Amino acid sequence: MNSGWAACRPGEKALYWTVKGRDGASGPMGPQGEVGPSGPPGAVGPTGTPGPQGEVGPSGPPGTNGTNGTNGLQGIQGIPGTNGTNGTNGLPGADGAVGPTGPPGPGVVAYYGSFYDASLQTITANTATAMLLDTTESSSGVSVVGGSQITFAHAGTYIVQYATQVSKSDGGADVVDFWLRTNGIDVPWSNTSLTLTTSSRTIARNYLVTVTDGGYVELMWSSADAAMQLAFSPAGTGPTRPEVPSLYVTATRVG
Repeated sequence: MNSGWAACRPGEKALYWTVKGRDGASGPMGPQGEVGPSGPPGAVGPTGTPGPQGEVGPSGPPGTNGTNGTNGLQGIQGIPGTNGTNGTNGLPGADGAVGPTGPPGPGVVAYYGSFYDASLQTITANTATAMLLDTTESSSGVSVVGGSQITFAHAGTYIVQYATQVSKSDGGADVVDFWLRTNGIDVPWSNTSLTLTTSSRTIARNYLVTVTDGGYVELMWSSADAAMQLAFSPAGTGPTRPEVPSLYVTATRVG
């Protein structure tokens, strides 16, 4: 290959030329060079199109339901046991002595009454009989009507207390009962039952009653023995002592 500068006119740039000669004969192949380093991996090719989904196989036929078992028979009910017998009630204890009447509470008007009977009171066998009161000792809003009805002019709650001396004129033992009646109706659980021989006994009891204006109570008694009686005693001497009424009653308003 030949080269050189070409002549040029003033003011022009010189040109450098090159003429390529013919290629010479190829020289012998040199020894193989060392293996160069691996080039970087090529990019991942695009994902191929998924193939079509296969057809769903047919469902198998459902199995048949089993038959229900039959219910067992209900057992018969056992026979109930018999009830035990009730025990007998014990005998009532003797009544304690009547305590003194307490003073009325605050704000309660003090209506009261005290009454007694100074006669021998007798009875008809097996007949409910009202105990009698023939004398008023003191009263305020409480009075005796018809000889036996302890009547309250003002509604309220009252303590009614009584004491009586009961005896019988014949022999043997007999039962006598004492109870409370309110406005003509016997009060449940108000009875006192006593077996009496020829000796006399003093009976004392108190009741708490609630009444309306004009309400009343009566003290009742009865016995199968017509010889039963409520006795009084005259004044005594040696020492001197007052009479004993056949019945003594007090009534005091407490509420």
